Amino acid sequence: MIEPTLINANIRKRLPTRYYTEIGRIVFGFAHLEAHLFHMTYTIMGVDRREAFLAVRKLRAAEQATLIRDLAKLKHIPLMVKWDALKAS
Repeated sequence: MIEPTLINANIRKRLPTRYYTEIGRIVFGFAHLEAHLFHMTYTIMGVDRREAFLAVRKLRAAEQATLIRDLAKLKHIPLMVKWDALKAS
C-alpha cells in the first residue's frame, strides 16, 4: 500500500468570474435534470406534485432513473430510453 504524503498547497479563496459562471451552469443543468426526472416520476405514478413529494423522497438521479424505469414497467409504459446507459453516464 502506498503511504499518502502531505503537501503544502496554497488555497485560492477567489476564483476568476468565468469559473463561477461555469460552475453555475453545471449546477443549474444538474438541477434541471433532477426536476425533469421528478416530473416524469409523478406523472407515471398518476399523482400530483404535492402527493409525489410525500411519496417519493429526495433521490439521487441514478435512483430516480431506476424508479422511473420500474414504475413504467408496472404501468406497461414503453420507454424509448436505455436507462442503464443513462445511469452509467
